[in-house]
Amino acid sequence: MTIDSTVLQSLHTLPLFAALPEDELRVLAERLRPAPFADGAAVLREGEQCNEFYIVTHGQVDIIKALGTSDERLLAVRPAGTVVGELSLFSAEGRHTASVLAHGPLETLVMTRTEFDSLLARQPRLAYGMVQMLSLRLIESEQTTIRELHAKNESLSNALAALQAAQTELVEKERLEQELQVARRIQASLLPEHWPTGPGLDIAARVQPMSAVGGDFYDFIPFPDGRIGIAVGDVSDHGVPAALFMTMTVTLLRTAARRDGRAPVAPEDVLRSVNRGLLEFNMSGMFVTVLYGVLDLRKREFAYARAGHEQPVLHVGSALAPSAAPHGAEESGMWVVDRSAWEAGSMPAPTPSRRKGKGTLPLAAKTINPLEKKGAGDDRSRPDTKDPLSTGGPDIGDTAARAITDPASLVRPTSSLKRGQVLGIVPAPELDVQRLPLPAQSVLLLYTDGAREAWNAAGEMFGEKGLRALLADAAHEPAQTVCDRLFERLAAHRGLAAQQDDITVVAVRT
Repeated sequence: MTIDSTVLQSLHTLPLFAALPEDELRVLAERLRPAPFADGAAVLREGEQCNEFYIVTHGQVDIIKALGTSDERLLAVRPAGTVVGELSLFSAEGRHTASVLAHGPLETLVMTRTEFDSLLARQPRLAYGMVQMLSLRLIESEQTTIRELHAKNESLSNALAALQAAQTELVEKERLEQELQVARRIQASLLPEHWPTGPGLDIAARVQPMSAVGGDFYDFIPFPDGRIGIAVGDVSDHGVPAALFMTMTVTLLRTAARRDGRAPVAPEDVLRSVNRGLLEFNMSGMFVTVLYGVLDLRKREFAYARAGHEQPVLHVGSALAPSAAPHGAEESGMWVVDRSAWEAGSMPAPTPSRRKGKGTLPLAAKTINPLEKKGAGDDRSRPDTKDPLSTGGPDIGDTAARAITDPASLVRPTSSLKRGQVLGIVPAPELDVQRLPLPAQSVLLLYTDGAREAWNAAGEMFGEKGLRALLADAAHEPAQTVCDRLFERLAAHRGLAAQQDDITVVAVRT
């Protein structure tokens, strides 16, 4: 039989057969059958029975455990000179313990169990070489297993640490959520549980924080003589810090408003007292805008003071076209300008505001009443009355009342061109002090800037036009319905856009 010189040369290089004599190698070269495999082809499959093994002469093979399952793993990549499938020869059932795939083009020699047994009979020392090879395989497998166990242990340790951290974070999150819920209940308990009632009076309010807790608030303070203090405020931040600051503000406001026992304290004096308290305890740099006033149903007026807060809106009558814009009221960020007022007298146009949102202090501006006549200061020399809400000087509210010629109209109080300065920053903030008459069938709306400055996904603000339209449509409804309708419209206006600020509204029907 012709001996393939290439096969003979390969047998010389194989570690298992290198010690065999030349004549034995020539016998093997005659008897062993070549078996080529394409890249990725299965040479052996785990669990299959076989009575032969393969000697790799050229190329490489992948030794794979649990091939095709979720537990599949690569045990080793072995080069030429490797023997694969030999362990099946020592197994009673002759089953392979792993799968073998060609790693690129592969050339092998096939030896059957019978040929191997004959070779061992002729060359007993070959058994030592086989045992040595198997020992090296076992050591390699053991080291691989140890490395994998170390890797798995490290992975499990990391996973356990991550799980413990996640559990700790979850527990902390649940604790914080519980604390926020408690804070929300505490904050809600600070707001009035019952609203003032009486003949000819319908009051309602609603607040919706941006998060679990917020910095908006409203308050009703009834007095023995029947008058009612009404406050709406907006802290400069959100969340827990704003809630704490709001709690302090409400406490200071109630204390200041009831300072004289039975009679209401003048709104401007209440706000100045609150400001002093905030300056004494405020170390956070936060501030608050507040509108506080006293509702007098006997006089049908609302005397109030503003500290950087939104101006109230008054609807009079029962019919109003939503497109109406009486008195040329326009939005200008910080200022609300009544053109009819400053066109009636000699006064420069207002300075634009630099305030783009809470967090920036409003500009200072001197209070100017364009309708005040020269010599009106003589009225201030009149003796003060016992009522702290009775002040000298021209009554701006009376002027506003005379301006209402159409009972079905919406007006703003004819005020100064400033909204006052916020509380908690400067020792003596300027305040906007006004008296607003409340004709029959009127609806007064107090709100925080979260209502006016609600934005939708298109970048459109709800604005004062939205508020006017709401009042025009819901003016005949109860005060609670007015509040609810406003929140419905705000939600419809925002659409998919998130709420970006706390929102509070108070509606008063007289």
